[in-house]
Amino acid sequence: MNAQRKRALTASLLLILSSLAGCLGNDLEDEAVNEESLGTVLVSTYHVGELASAVGGDLVTVEMMSTMNVPVHDYEPSGQDLIRLSNADVFLYHGLDLEPWVDGAIADLSADGPMVASTHGMPTGETTLDYETMLISQLCTSLNSPGTTDVHILAEHAEDADELHSDDAAHNMAFPEDDHDEDHHNEDAHDEDDHDDHAEDGHDDHDE
Repeated sequence: MNAQRKRALTASLLLILSSLAGCLGNDLEDEAVNEESLGTVLVSTYHVGELASAVGGDLVTVEMMSTMNVPVHDYEPSGQDLIRLSNADVFLYHGLDLEPWVDGAIADLSADGPMVASTHGMPTGETTLDYETMLISQLCTSLNSPGTTDVHILAEHAEDADELHSDDAAHNMAFPEDDHDEDHHNEDAHDEDDHDDHAEDGHDDHDE
């Protein structure tokens, strides 16, 4: 075999081997991606599923607990649904008593069942939303460190009153200066002037 043919054969073998190496490399990468999969996440509602998909991306398989279009309040898991739940890796639900069936379904899970989490779990451990405590906390924060401090002069008539626009502010009310005594004094002075004028007019008429 002459030198030219040897070089051509060698080049062909190198190309074939490079192609095979590329295919093997892609197969290894696909296996690595599959090994990094975090498993199946079962969710109670569509919105919770959207959150799980946004966070997990391609690393998780998100499935709905209900396979039919049933309102979340009316849904009751079937036996097959409960089997899917026990076989899942993670179960996410809304919480705040939105899904009445959840407590019973979770209680029946075995020790090696899926990890369970509520999307509305409270950091302090509450299971229901305490609106009153939240409002009191917000009120105390606003009073202790208001965004602004506004002073408003009270008015005797509604059309003269200030409009309160700030939500996060301390509104201090002040009374206007009392000028009624001055008005009363002016009225007394006016009465005295009228009396003097009347007396003078009457005296002049009497003299004539």
